[in-house]
Amino acid sequence: MISVSVVEAKYRRSNVAGEKTFLWNDADQEKRLFFLSKDFFSEKEDAILCYKESTDYSWVITNMRLIIMEYNKIDHYDLSLINKVGLGEVETNYQAKKNNNYLPVTIGDHIIKLQVEPAVWFVIYDILKFISNKKRKA
Repeated sequence: MISVSVVEAKYRRSNVAGEKTFLWNDADQEKRLFFLSKDFFSEKEDAILCYKESTDYSWVITNMRLIIMEYNKIDHYDLSLINKVGLGEVETNYQAKKNNNYLPVTIGDHIIKLQVEPAVWFVIYDILKFISNKKRKA
């Protein structure tokens, strides 16, 4: 389990304003209702950071899981299973830095392509890196 306040502080310190990425505690009722209507959360689970590309694709980082909804299919991954976060195209093409819209995340033994907002990708990278490093130190 990760601390809600630590993740919120990391996001706030970045001073980025995403249009599709937002902190749960800062979200208006309409944004929250979208996620609540999908029955994403289990008991004792607190949403922290959300991304909503469209009604077809969204994700949430909670204090316990990464939850991804793609075309009404919901996948959830325990945060302790996040092994590595990559930089995608940014690793080989520095120019891609401005328009990077995904991060490869190794969860268990497979890699998912997590969609992110180009203006916010580096913050999401830092947060997921923090989560994966925390697991290794535990």
